[in-house]
Amino acid sequence: AFARRGSPRAASASIDGIESRPMGARDGPRLRRRNSILKENNLEMATPEDLDHLVRRAAILHNHLRTHHGDRKNVRSLELLEAKIHRLSKYYKREGTIPDSWKYSAVVAQLT
Repeated sequence: AFARRGSPRAASASIDGIESRPMGARDGPRLRRRNSILKENNLEMATPEDLDHLVRRAAILHNHLRTHHGDRKNVRSLELLEAKIHRLSKYYKREGTIPDSWKYSAVVAQLT
């Protein structure tokens, strides 16, 4: 779905007419427009996109660490990633975006 910068696919990759490129300072209005379109058509995600992406990354790291037990660098990466998930979930709970009962655990990561 995403192409590397400079590749021939990078210039032509698009989703519903929205160019797939690295995020920049001018992307806020584009994202708000996309999110409002999703909301109008009842296609919103249950959890925010950034939180969902972090949970998926954590699941991938969990699977990696099952087979590579001695990979201490990625154990630390997983700890940092899970801390980021907890901080972000506290923010979204405070904002009312996700329910107060939402809780991250490794089991949640396995389900995504």
